[in-house]
Amino acid sequence: MLAIVAPLAIELAAIRRSIPNAAERNISLGIMGVGKKPAQHCVSALAQSRPDAIILFGFCGGADPGLKPGHLHIARSFLNPDLPDAVESDPRLNALLVRAGEHTGAAVTTGPSATVEDIAGTVAKSQLHAATGSASVNMEDYWAARAARHAGIPFASVRAVLDSAHTEIPGYLSSPPSSDGQILRGLLLHPGRLPAMVRLAWAARAARASLTRSALSAVDSLSPPRPVLSAVPK
Repeated sequence: MLAIVAPLAIELAAIRRSIPNAAERNISLGIMGVGKKPAQHCVSALAQSRPDAIILFGFCGGADPGLKPGHLHIARSFLNPDLPDAVESDPRLNALLVRAGEHTGAAVTTGPSATVEDIAGTVAKSQLHAATGSASVNMEDYWAARAARHAGIPFASVRAVLDSAHTEIPGYLSSPPSSDGQILRGLLLHPGRLPAMVRLAWAARAARASLTRSALSAVDSLSPPRPVLSAVPK
């Protein structure tokens, strides 16, 4: 079984629609949830069924100034700025995902990513990039990768940039919008937020399209018989 997870429904919806025969192809699709505990719980639960690999598809904040909305970050390592150890992505799975992403024509980068507790603004992203070399920030990868390493399951992450190094999720949103409907409701209640919400809606569509194309390319590459992956030892 190949397990594909995403923190938010908006990240997984188009992927799910594009793989209507997922069960027949022995592919599991699920929503992970946002943050440390949901990531750990999801991966630990999936590990019980011993999947061939777990791939996380989701949005991220760009820390590298060269990344734009819709660009893909397929990190080789996952950092937590509060902890000394990095967790490596499964090397063979990572390489396959990089090729799959590039096959779609997307801009792909592979530097490390940083997992943080809250949505990072422009200052935090700049500081993380300068201090750690992280190309992007997210809220789940480090914890999901560590849980997968403990279980001996190959893990990798494909992230599409939602907010670049020079922009950020508006402060009145506690998380990226979970649906286009949420964006529209926000506009009806607060018309003055139109410019920021339009930019966010455009970025979300670009990120979601990149994720979906990358996921489909990856699934085709991993269709049975699947390549032997090199799970990081416990």
